[in-house]
Amino acid sequence: MKKAILILIGFFVFLQAAAVELLAMPAFARKYQMTCKTCHSPFPKLKAYGEEFAGNGFVIKDKDAPRYYVDTGDDFLSPVISLSP
Repeated sequence: MKKAILILIGFFVFLQAAAVELLAMPAFARKYQMTCKTCHSPFPKLKAYGEEFAGNGFVIKDKDAPRYYVDTGDDFLSPVISLSP
């Protein structure tokens, strides 16, 4: 009985650890077309570059994030759709 409870607790601890990894969203890595390892080593610890990136308001000054446009066929109406936050 005690062994079953310990196995059950271990299983829930494993699920919690896996859930944290599943909830991670590499939005900035996608936005700037980089890997997560550019700023993190290992997750969630930041490298010096990651600390600087966070200190700059999560903006890389020398690299523009790509913008996505929709061609509407009307020069006066050009909605911009941003796929990045």
